[in-house]
Amino acid sequence: DVLRRLGPAAEAAVPLLVEFATDPDPNLRAAAITALGPIESAAAIPALIEVLQDADADAHLKIRAIVSLGRVGPARETVIPALTVCLKEPALRLSALAALAQMGPDAAESVPVLVEAFQHSQDPAFSDRIAWTLGQIGPAAEAAVPALIEGIRHESYIVGARSAAALGNIGPAAEPAVPALIEAVRSPASVAP
Repeated sequence: DVLRRLGPAAEAAVPLLVEFATDPDPNLRAAAITALGPIESAAAIPALIEVLQDADADAHLKIRAIVSLGRVGPARETVIPALTVCLKEPALRLSALAALAQMGPDAAESVPVLVEAFQHSQDPAFSDRIAWTLGQIGPAAEAAVPALIEGIRHESYIVGARSAAALGNIGPAAEPAVPALIEAVRSPASVAP
């Protein structure tokens, strides 16, 4: 816990924590994986991705790895493919979305995968979180504008409202959404502008 709280100042401990990330003791393994995120070292990325790919690792351990990957500072682009794969696993997908959102514009590479997931999602809660993540990516999520315009018209008010908010975060590139936003405001189940 101390190393986690020291953050980047604990960089020298990364090799030891990486070693512990594969330890057979589940408590030591979980603590090491959790501590690696706040240290924000690119050297931790391979070990954290390995946890995600470990068929024997349970969902709780994988979620810890996802959270840590979301906090890793440099070399985030190597993390994005590993996180987008997690979108296919119901137990991991909300954590993966939170990690991508935490990266903000640095997660721009994930936008095509997020758009595809948004367009095919049958789960309003998942759709809501995808729209929120796209909004956190901001102007770098410009490619999501057409999907978010459709999201405004979603049967779930929450998805519609979150889509509208995401478009606002994308900014001027979302100008094509103006007619759909006007239409939504005029409808009986309006989305707040």
